[in-house]
Parts: sequence; C-alpha cells; structure tokens
Amino acid sequence: MRLRIAASFVVAGALSGAYACVDIFHSTADVIDKCTIDAASCPLDFCALSPQTAEAYAEHACAWLGACESPLGGNAFGPCMVQARLAFDCSLNPNHRVNGQTHALWECLSRAGTCSDVSQCIAPGATATCSGGSTSEAVCVDASSSTARVGCSGGTAVAENCALWGQTCDPNSSSATCGQSTGGRLDCAGDGAPGSCDPQTQRLYWCGHSGEVAFDCAGNGAGRCGIFPSPEVNPSWPACVPEVDAGVDDGPEGGCAPGPSVSCTNDIATSCPTGVPETLDCARLLGMVGACSDAGLDPEFDWTSACVSQAACQDSCDAGILTGCARGASFVTDCSQAGLGDCQMVSTLEDAGPRAACSPQ
Repeated sequence: MRLRIAASFVVAGALSGAYACVDIFHSTADVIDKCTIDAASCPLDFCALSPQTAEAYAEHACAWLGACESPLGGNAFGPCMVQARLAFDCSLNPNHRVNGQTHALWECLSRAGTCSDVSQCIAPGATATCSGGSTSEAVCVDASSSTARVGCSGGTAVAENCALWGQTCDPNSSSATCGQSTGGRLDCAGDGAPGSCDPQTQRLYWCGHSGEVAFDCAGNGAGRCGIFPSPEVNPSWPACVPEVDAGVDDGPEGGCAPGPSVSCTNDIATSCPTGVPETLDCARLLGMVGACSDAGLDPEFDWTSACVSQAACQDSCDAGILTGCARGASFVTDCSQAGLGDCQMVSTLEDAGPRAACSPQ
C-alpha cells in the first residue's frame, strides 16, 4: 500500500535530523548550532530522508506544482514525479544527487502550502499579462537565471521552471520550451559533432529529434559536464560527470569503458557513460517491476533513459484520486491529503491533450 501523508506533515513535519547544519560561532566554552537559532536557514538534506518521507515530499511538491501552475510541460504529475523521486530519494539515484539551484527549487516546493508559495518558488517576481480568455505561447522570463517560462492559459498566467528537470529556457526561441536551444552551437542539420560541453556554464548540448537540446549539469552529480571517452575519440559524446565516493576517480579511468550500454539486475540499471559505473533503481523510480531496459542509453548523456516501461498508461481523475503517467508508469496521489481540491483534467499550452491535476483550494 502506498504511504499517504497529510500535507501538514509533509510541509512542517519529519524535518528534524534532515537538515545539514553548520556551526557559526566557535569558542572554547561552547558551540551554538546555526539550526538551533533558525532551523529554516539550514538546507534540507535530501539524503537524510527515508524513502517513505522522500516519496511524501515528492508527491506534495508535484501535486501543488500542477495545481497552482497547471500541468504545463514537466509540471504534469507523472513527469514531475520522475524528477522529484530522482531529487528527493538519494538511495535510488546515488550518482546524480541534485545540488545548487535545482536542490533549492525542490526544497522550496516541499515547503509550499499556498499557490503564492509555489509561484515564489517557480518564478519569483515574474509576471505575465493575460487578458480575456486568451491563450498565448510561453516565453522565457528573467527568473532564477532565465530558467523559467511563463505563458497564458485561459486568461491565467502559468509557469514552469526548467531547472527542476535539469534544463534551461532559451529566450531566443519563438515559443519557449524547456530543453530547447537555438544557440546554433551544433550543426544538427548536417554532419557536425553530436554534442558539446560548455566548461563555463557546465551545460551540454546535443542534437535531439527536434533539433539542438540543452541540459544543465551544474544541478546534479559532480556539477560539471565533460566529453567522453575524450575529445580526440570519434565518436564521443557529452555527459554529466557523476558524483562518486571519496577515493574513486571520476574520470574516464574510473573503472569501466565509457559507452552507452546498460545492464539490468533486479531492475537496477548499471551504465557507464563517463567511465565510472553508475546505478539507478528503475523499480523504485517508476514504481513497478520490469522497468529497466538494457537497450542502451539514448541519448548517451541521459543516465535515466534506461528506466522505461512499455505498459499502457493514461492520465485520469477519480474524484480526488489523480493518476499521472510518465515513461509507461502510473503515479497516483490523493489530492485531499495534499490539502488540495478534486482532480480535474486540464488543457495546457501544449498539444499533447489534457493532463490530470489537483485543483487549488
């Protein structure tokens, strides 16, 4: 049975012992703990959470995000839950733990108790002018290092922060989409290099099915990108460098030959895109058995691409019970236990059809 935890517990409870605290005053007599003075000033240590509490945080964050900002893009409950589990549950995703801005965004959503809170997390200070019942294409806004996109749907401004998914928002795009890049760094229409890594921003670029794609490595793992096996080898590919245990090399010599291959054992995917063995618990990520595919990473930089199911799934609402879909898996939550209204099918700016979302109270 899935664990259900009321929103009041998710936001206010289960925090003791989960904060990374540091000492700010030192003396020979005593040490005053910063967290004792102001617990809210201590960042939440996701890796101190139990799997059950991590799941509760993920459900709360995604339910409130979809309710308040619409299921726009990655805000939809299913896709959001995939990323939220990767963020909050370090034990299933040990090599690419979130950090920096991405960590701050998820922590902010885990505390949200009103739609105003959610808006301040996703696009602080950003506004969009919506009139009548108009619907407009999304545009990038100057919020959180230009990673947010805002559009109008039914006369209401809705926002998505691409950094939650490790992506960026390209202000030069005619219709802003998370992950899309129009920088022209790659010759995606020709025979140019398959990808590149910007050592200043730690963003990697790749030729995807719809053109150039941008992914931000600064928010996960070691916080940087690289070219593997090496810039001199053809073919080579960009990838985010994983976080590894102390004493283990994080370079191409770290223990396996870099490549896109994947092995599956008990639904745990083991891959080696950067020369370091990486693991990901696909069964826990998607909440089902048979969730690991050994077809290989596609694209090579996506260490999560091995976690996918061919099962049929469709977004749906059953009064207050929301079912969202992603990667062939179902993700279910009770809107009332998140402190939200009944589930409803919501149309967004995309043409993918309506998605299930809790309604704000």
